[in-house]
Amino acid sequence: MLEKLNIQYSDFRSQIMTVEELLYHINRTGINRILSRYRHASNEQRSRLIESIFLSIPQMPFFIDDTREGWIVIEGIERIDAIYSFCSNKLPLTSTYFKTGMYEGKTFSSLSLFEKNKLLNTKVEVYAINHGLSGNERFGIYMCLKSRIDSATASWCRSRIYPEEYALVESLAKRISPRIKTDVIENRICHLLLGIDYQRYLCSDDKHHIDNAINSILEKPDFRERMERHSNDIETTISRNIHYPFIFSKDQFIADSVSYHLRQRYDKLPTPLEIVDRYRQIKGQDRDKKIEFNAESFCQTIDIILNSYI
Repeated sequence: MLEKLNIQYSDFRSQIMTVEELLYHINRTGINRILSRYRHASNEQRSRLIESIFLSIPQMPFFIDDTREGWIVIEGIERIDAIYSFCSNKLPLTSTYFKTGMYEGKTFSSLSLFEKNKLLNTKVEVYAINHGLSGNERFGIYMCLKSRIDSATASWCRSRIYPEEYALVESLAKRISPRIKTDVIENRICHLLLGIDYQRYLCSDDKHHIDNAINSILEKPDFRERMERHSNDIETTISRNIHYPFIFSKDQFIADSVSYHLRQRYDKLPTPLEIVDRYRQIKGQDRDKKIEFNAESFCQTIDIILNSYI
């Protein structure tokens, strides 16, 4: 049975750091080498953050995970990038709002000694996840702190929490379709891994979030062997279904899993659209009505469709 998640305030520890100390940790942990990958804010937005520090506006805390060696910045990476870029003289301030005449065009090196000290001595709060939390608990925290919940976010979280295991998923996704955004294919692989083992959830009286069920598969000691055993069939299934557009990705995940199991029994397979239509007909639901989505309902849906074919 899957573990019960019970996140508490005590699962975090907080530390007050100065910006100077934060910059030291950025360099020590090597985060500075990857900051540009996560740069989505404009120079104007990044400049406003620096200006807010000069104005003594309280700063939002940073959330990190240092369970493994180094830091994983869960929330606040773009703010860290802005601070690091400015203090490295790579971000001249632009479109400042409150004190345009004083700060417009300024770089760190052009500040007065007083202004440099004010910036470097500004205190920020850093929350770190305590050691001892499970992968599923850490995943839940990561996802709660992210501004978007989509396949790219889930992939980012899993690749940090389960780096060795998820590298196998990433490798298979690139093999399946190097031209399509890999996090979309990775997400399909993860759901198909759950669909392969669908019978595990058929008799459950509980409800588990589907992400937790997928993470539990990544945590299995024999995950590498599972991937080796199923990767060719997973590749064949998703490659065959990849050109069928769907309104709902949930339908796509279900069709992938049903196709996978039908391939073990038949040579002639229904298309993904035919699989989804068949389920609608069985349940007597409107075509546009969304299917309930948790691990149990996902697996029960697969079972219903497979029984209708067998």
